[in-house]
Amino acid sequence: MSQWHVIKLELAPTEEFPNGSPGRAYLLRLPLGRDGSIDGARLSDAPRSAFVRRFWPNEPDRSGMIYPCTSGWTLAFSGATTNGDAGQYCVLEDGPVRPGNVLVVRTASGERRPFRVLSVQKD
Repeated sequence: MSQWHVIKLELAPTEEFPNGSPGRAYLLRLPLGRDGSIDGARLSDAPRSAFVRRFWPNEPDRSGMIYPCTSGWTLAFSGATTNGDAGQYCVLEDGPVRPGNVLVVRTASGERRPFRVLSVQKD
């Protein structure tokens, strides 16, 4: 049986940020199986129990909901973004959610960014 977890992702090293960036992070609340996979059935049963929060320097924090899509998990943010568009989203690509693993987040513009799983704590 899966359990709900709070997960922190931090930007992993990239060309622009060779040491990664602790200031660019996501906080997620998701049900995870023992193998670290996101339990889509449990998420579908209680979608309001899941959340995403994005922290970015020089931008307001964004929060929203998480739901499945064909290539992983949509992170849908409510409210206005810095450029005035509402409903900005990105996609968390499938992969085991375990400390030290790297997951890819694809932005609405198609850019793929690696994020290291910094922590996974039972909620």
